Amino acid sequence: MTLPSTLPSLPEIPSVEIIRQVFAHGSSLTFSAHSGLPQSNERLEFLGDSYINFCVSDILFHEFPTLSPGELTALRAGLVSNANLNIWARAYALQDHLVMGFSMAHLDIPEKAEKLIGDLFEAYVGGVLVSNPDGRIL
Repeated sequence: MTLPSTLPSLPEIPSVEIIRQVFAHGSSLTFSAHSGLPQSNERLEFLGDSYINFCVSDILFHEFPTLSPGELTALRAGLVSNANLNIWARAYALQDHLVMGFSMAHLDIPEKAEKLIGDLFEAYVGGVLVSNPDGRIL
């Protein structure tokens, strides 16, 4: 995938708490009786993944009216693959802000883990969604 020479700005996440959650890998969890927002980015990743898939599905559905559902699914899978999301996340240097527990951080995993960084991009999208009063980013 070739990225544009000038990237669009990422939507801002105004909440420090949500930003903290976006960049908190599950290995960074601390075990406490705190019952606030979840500490890792997994729920935001779930939301972001669903939203990205919906948006890409909607675009493909309208842009390619003659493709079968199987062809649309294959095309979407290629576009929203971990490899592509990893490229976008790295283009915005999201991995530089990822917080991991010692068990993961000392292994230098972000430099090698395509899925881990792709998931971070999805978590960022989820964070933007929950930060937006309308619940949408498009």
